[in-house]
Amino acid sequence: MSDLARRIAGLDPARRARLERALAGRRAAPDALRPGDTSPEHAPLSSAQEQIWFMDRLDPGNPAYNIALARRIAGDLDTAALATAFQRLVDRHEALRTSIHGTEDEVWQRVFTGKIVDVVRRTGSGFARGSARLDGMGEFAGTELRIDFQNENLVAYREGAVVASVPDLICVPESETDEPVTTEALRYGFRVDVVGAPCDPRWHAPDGLELVGPRYFGYDHDYVRVGA
Repeated sequence: MSDLARRIAGLDPARRARLERALAGRRAAPDALRPGDTSPEHAPLSSAQEQIWFMDRLDPGNPAYNIALARRIAGDLDTAALATAFQRLVDRHEALRTSIHGTEDEVWQRVFTGKIVDVVRRTGSGFARGSARLDGMGEFAGTELRIDFQNENLVAYREGAVVASVPDLICVPESETDEPVTTEALRYGFRVDVVGAPCDPRWHAPDGLELVGPRYFGYDHDYVRVGA
């Protein structure tokens, strides 16, 4: 029996009933309630993103979907403070720093690219726990990302701000080969992409987050949706 199945089996009747309601009344076996046993190499685009990407491929550089806005500011301007304010917005909202990449067959979202510069591991309560620290590369140069894991990736922090967390999937493929790198294979010097894949929306319900959200794993912050 999986760890998740044991937790579901241990719920009292009231909590189990709430979970079943959150799962749209579908009575699935506990093992079928897992967010997923495998992680995709890339986070898929939404339907709207795919449409805009397709239009850009048909007419590259067309600014039709750009939204321009200008504001006149009177008086002295602290440009450093303004730059810091914008950077904090970008740090907080993953959608503002997500880029779209692809081949002839598929497109995907990438939220970070970097080199692993430190990996810390420890074992406790039968789990392999730890964290990996990445220095940004390319368009992410000058920034840092940290991924905490417990067998699987749990939370990703960019410049200290949460950008992705369970129950969504945090995937780490190698930049050159797109081969997935599991938590036990993380090593200094690896150059990787970090992508986030949303889980089934039913796991975003309060009872789902109680079972697999950040607070279950001991974090003092709430779930942050991929792309929020």
